[in-house]
Amino acid sequence: ERPGAPAVVELELDTPDAHCELEFRFANLASRPRLRLSRPRLRGTLRLHWEWIREYPYIGRVRYTFLQPPSFDAGLEPLGGVDVTQLPAVGPFIFDLVRGNLLSSCVAPSWVETDLRLKSPHQTP
Repeated sequence: ERPGAPAVVELELDTPDAHCELEFRFANLASRPRLRLSRPRLRGTLRLHWEWIREYPYIGRVRYTFLQPPSFDAGLEPLGGVDVTQLPAVGPFIFDLVRGNLLSSCVAPSWVETDLRLKSPHQTP
């Protein structure tokens, strides 16, 4: 394996077709409200580091962190019967909670790391 490479990258991500579903548990609600987070938009400065490897996919571990909290926006849509986003102060609270939890794990000094060798469909045995 060879040494890695660092980079600082400006990222602007707008993915109108992306979405994920979130389920919440509240102490005072019997049901578990579900929300769909959709159309995420993200913009910020990333510090990247990756290691070179000799075989496909030629990049092994990749680490990244945002240097400052990125701007983040997305839609929240109710799934099911209870629309918690319409409860007074709950909708903004949930969005801030989701944004805070998603972003706190990837802003310096925290790093996110993945290994592309584990994800490659073209690996040789």
